[in-house]
This record gives sequence, C-alpha cells and structure tokens, in this order.
Amino acid sequence: MTEEEKMEIGLFRYGLIHPLLQEGLPKGEKAALIRQILSKTYDIPNSSRTTVSERTLFTYLKWYREGGFSALVPDERKDAGSVRVIPEATVKKAFELKEELPERSVREIIEILELSGDAPEGLLKNSTLSRIMSNNIQTTPKTKSAKVFRRFQKENVNDTWQSDIKYSIYLKDPKNPKEYLRTYLICFRDDRSRKVCGKLYFEENAQNVEDCFRKALVKMGVPRVFYTDNAKVYRTKRLQAICAELGCMMKYCRPYSATSKGKVEKFNSYVDRSFEPEARRLGIETLDELNEYFEYWLSENYNNKKHSSIGATPEEIHSADKAHVKYISPEKLRDVFIQRVERKANKTATVSIEGNLYKLEGILANKTVQLRFDKKDPANIEVYYNGQQYKNAEPLIIRNNVWDSEAPVDPSAAPTQEAMLKTSYLKLLKEKYEGRLKDKANRLNFTSLYSKEDAQNV
Repeated sequence: MTEEEKMEIGLFRYGLIHPLLQEGLPKGEKAALIRQILSKTYDIPNSSRTTVSERTLFTYLKWYREGGFSALVPDERKDAGSVRVIPEATVKKAFELKEELPERSVREIIEILELSGDAPEGLLKNSTLSRIMSNNIQTTPKTKSAKVFRRFQKENVNDTWQSDIKYSIYLKDPKNPKEYLRTYLICFRDDRSRKVCGKLYFEENAQNVEDCFRKALVKMGVPRVFYTDNAKVYRTKRLQAICAELGCMMKYCRPYSATSKGKVEKFNSYVDRSFEPEARRLGIETLDELNEYFEYWLSENYNNKKHSSIGATPEEIHSADKAHVKYISPEKLRDVFIQRVERKANKTATVSIEGNLYKLEGILANKTVQLRFDKKDPANIEVYYNGQQYKNAEPLIIRNNVWDSEAPVDPSAAPTQEAMLKTSYLKLLKEKYEGRLKDKANRLNFTSLYSKEDAQNV
C-alpha cells in the first residue's frame, strides 16, 4: 500500500467520525448520529466492504482520541473509513432556512449550509435533501419574506478561517537584479474577529501556503473550519492531513463563487489601496523588507484599528474570546508539519533531500528508508526502516533553507538614500508599532512595589 493510499484511508476515517467529535454533543443526538452512520453504505477505499460496524466506528474514535489523526492512517494493516452521513442538526438547519424564506430552492439551501460551515462540501446531495424535505415539510404559498438579509458572520472566534492568495508588487530578482519578480500575498482571516495573518512570497505554491498557515496557527490559534477556494495549492492531501491532525475541517467554495469569500476579497482590496502604494513609494527592494513593513501595516493599520462592522479592533475581539482560542504547542506544531519522504540510500549510505546530503548508518546502504523532518530544521532528519527508528541522519552538505522558494538575499541590501528620506506612512506605522511595544514593556506593576501588609494600609 502506497503512502497516498494510506493517507486516503486516514482522511476517509476522519470524515466518518468527525461529526461525533463535537464538544458537548447531547447523548440523544450522538446516538442518532451513530445510528445514521451505521445504517448507510459507503465506497470504502481499499476495501470491498460497503458498511461499517459499530465496533469499527468506536475503534476509530478510540484511535483518534488516543493518537490523533496519525492513528487513523494505517501502517501495514488494511482498514477503511467512510463518508459522513447527514447529522440531524444539519437537517434541522435546512428546514429553518426553508421556513425563513420559502422561495429558497434545495440547491440554494445546500449552498448556504456549505458556505456557513454547517455542512461539509459534498455531504448533501440535491436528491437526498429534496426527498427528506418533501416528506417532512408542508407545502406553503410562496410569499415574500419580511426578513432582511444580513451579512454572514460566525458567532465565535476561530469558528472559520478564510484564506486567499493575491498578486502583489514586483521586486528585483535576487539572482538577477536587472529582472523583476512578482510577489504573492498569502493570508488567513478569522471570520468573527477579522484578524489577519499574512506573508508575501516569490512563488504561489503549496509549501508557502503551509508556511503561512503555520505562522497563522502560532499567532491566532487553531480554527474549527478552514475555508478556501479550489486552487491546487489548497487541495493537497498533505494540507488536508495537517488540518485533520489539528482537528479542523477543510471546506472549499464552489467554482466561480467569489462572493463566498467576500470578506477576504475586501481585505485584499484594502491591501491594494493602502499598503501597496506606500510600499512602492518607499522603494522597497527585498522580500524580507517587504514582509517587515507588511507586518507593521497589518498590526497598526488593520489588526489594531477599529472596524465599524464589529465596533472594535480585530485584536480586541480575538483576545477577548479566550474560550475559543486554542493555541498549539511548539512540539505539537512540529509533529503536525513534519515531512515524510522515502529515499533509497546509495552504496555509501548517503541520501539527498532537496539538494542537501545526509549520511546514514552503514547498515542502511542500498536500502529504502523513510525520512522524517521539519523543513524549518533541515539539519535534524529522523530515519526509519521497516518501522524501526535508527540514528538521525548526519548532515554532510546543508544549503540555505529555501522554504519560501526565494533565493538568498544579500543582507547588506538596503533602500536607497532617496527612499530613506521620503516621508513614509509605513515608517510612521513602524514607529508606532515599536513605540507601543516599548510602552508595554516599560509599564510598571505598582502592586509589586509594596507588600501585602502595606497594601492593607493604602
């Protein structure tokens, strides 16, 4: 069984048990979900069976709770997972949407449920939901609803993140200063707080999406739903597996449905109007400098600026909802993003990974091994053969870590004197950012200046 087949089975199993992982799920609703799951037939990967037994279902739940998503990925065994069935809560929400506006078609209801995060994409079929609703709802006259449509917004922080990639400004090619390269802004935006984490890159690829996603997890916690478009860089099995490890569900918007990502598109438009003209005027020449000023702009001109739609700053909303902001430890973060590749060692027990050479134990010469590593730490490579761990690979030649797919930048590169003399909004934001951090660091905790006995006399 190939690694891709194993991953497909793991993702299938996770999809099967995901509805049962909700916190605070009432016993009655959970029992109903289990009955529905067991009553369905499935196209189970790598198996001729079409049903799942209760014992198998609870085994998958047990594996996930004890070992996370990786426990659902088979090693040498052949197991199976399943597609989820329609939860009762989703059906109830569908009826509410129909009663709210009788003119809504079943197809529109399905799209609303998918866009709102109440149903995973592909779970609801038009024929199935039509049959359910026709058997359980009374025919009502089509009258105009008196309700006013309101913009969609999630109730809690980190309920849903949206992500997008936009073209940004051109910079000089580090390898050839006479040429220019386009930059790409990858960003992640929390629906409730509007808080954004983003970074600019020289390439639009899956590696850079992972890198920015990792940064967002550190800054904003773990989302419940990750919602994005159908671009190939978002549809990789590896990114889906990372989300499964984190316990969040990936959702993709329908093709040519730009309005479903309206908030992140609006943010991109604001970047076009506010940040990019200032960056061009400042004469920024390197990607590192561009990202540095983007961080200042993002912090002072967006995340710490009051938004009229929410009545506060994104940072204030995000920080206030501590109950729904769950951060991930550095150790867990490394485990989630660890790479697994197979390489055949040559007769001198040497392997190559992305241009870097490593020496293995001599006993592994001419053998195909599995290498596990974090791209941000290319000198630390774990070695496995037939499920047994061996001594870590010894680095022989380690070239620059090109995680961001960018060439090494000359650290002496700096803006021209003409650019440095310009009055720059971005420089003012930088000063504001640094001043705010300095003020925060210099604040005194006056309660620590006197003892408890003194405090009673104050």
